[in-house]
Amino acid sequence: MTGLTAMHRRRPLRHRLIALMLAVVTTVLLITVVASMTLVFRILSGERDQRLDAALAGGSGYTDVTLQIVDVAGRTRAILQTRSRGPAVPATEAAAAAVRAGHPVTASGPDGAWRLSARPRPDGTWLLAAQPIGGEGRLHDRLAVIWCGTVLVILLITAGLTRHLIGYGLRPLTAVAREATRIHAGDLTRRLPAGTADEIGQLAAALNGMLDRVQAALHERQQADERLRRFVDDAGHELRTPVTAIRGWADLYERGAVPDIEVSTAMRRIRQETERVGSLVDQLLQLASLDQPAAGRVGPDDRRNVDLAEIVRDAVLDARAVDPDRPITTDLPRTGTAPVCGDAMALHQVVANLLANIRAHTPPGTPARLHVQHQVAGGDRIVLRVSDDGPGVPAEMRDKVFDRFFRADPARAHRGSTGAGLGLSIVAAIVADHGGDIRAEPGDGFTVRISLPAARPASTR
Repeated sequence: MTGLTAMHRRRPLRHRLIALMLAVVTTVLLITVVASMTLVFRILSGERDQRLDAALAGGSGYTDVTLQIVDVAGRTRAILQTRSRGPAVPATEAAAAAVRAGHPVTASGPDGAWRLSARPRPDGTWLLAAQPIGGEGRLHDRLAVIWCGTVLVILLITAGLTRHLIGYGLRPLTAVAREATRIHAGDLTRRLPAGTADEIGQLAAALNGMLDRVQAALHERQQADERLRRFVDDAGHELRTPVTAIRGWADLYERGAVPDIEVSTAMRRIRQETERVGSLVDQLLQLASLDQPAAGRVGPDDRRNVDLAEIVRDAVLDARAVDPDRPITTDLPRTGTAPVCGDAMALHQVVANLLANIRAHTPPGTPARLHVQHQVAGGDRIVLRVSDDGPGVPAEMRDKVFDRFFRADPARAHRGSTGAGLGLSIVAAIVADHGGDIRAEPGDGFTVRISLPAARPASTR
């Protein structure tokens, strides 16, 4: 919380950018002013030293230079030339400093600052050339004032232009922030403006993609929560009926309300309902296992190439033994031409559940058909179609037949059917676990189409 509070207390980005720009411009201007003034006065000082050296060498025409002869202590012995204005000669202390230095120096005295240069004479005295530099100090002060005013004006202009340009440049970011605030308020349907190709547009596009994924994940989670809620409700409803029947028969038997001749009937009904509960629990456990990858079932590395046509043949033989009066026709390719990589027992359960679904939801004697083919167009797939001539499923309910605990239209339910509505859900889960897809096709009766990836030959695996 401390970090977030500090972040919110920071000044706006535009203010920080303006302050940064002003700091940069101020630094550059100060460096420029200092460098330029240093260079100017260094040039002036060099020219003045040249004038002093020329005057010492006997040059004429330097009327602004004072020439005098001094001793080692700087005391004046003779004045050869004085300036027409200002102080005539420098102070003794300034002259002595020039004599001791042996090169041009700047010295201060009661009458102001001087630039002095001395040269020794054969008689032991020194020829001193001096020039007052008080005017340079005044020039320095005036230039400093001018530069300060110029820097201030430049900074004001820079601040105004920077504020305008940054405001113009940050308009897309401001729009993004405004939309982000609305999205933060809960409106996940809004999207950030991403119409530009610059960094802000790229950021907005990336955030829009993230929002799409977040919204899709939330929607999927809501659907999953809704499916889980319905699943728990339906499972409880399915379990309540047989448990209530078992409890009822047990209470009657405990109270002695079951005649001796009816005890076998009570035990038979309790056993039937117990088997029904056990079957439902087994189906629920199987679905839970299929929902968890590698949860105790055959994994992808343990699967082998199996012939789907052979699996269909075995399942049809079992179905004919259970319901010999039902005509079941098959259209299967020759053995070995419909290979899929998977669990043979699970795939057998797929076909068995589809045939059991036909027995449970169609009248006795209703024909059933199974067709297997190897399709190369659109991908190397093995396609299984299982169809019947029963009452079928309404078109608006066709996409829901593979939902858990789905109940078809009563017209399709066969008398005596006590299924929990999990058979087709298990089929869909096994098919998805094998990388296939399943759907109910339109047409007369009810047709299920299953498409599984064809297995590669063993030599290429």
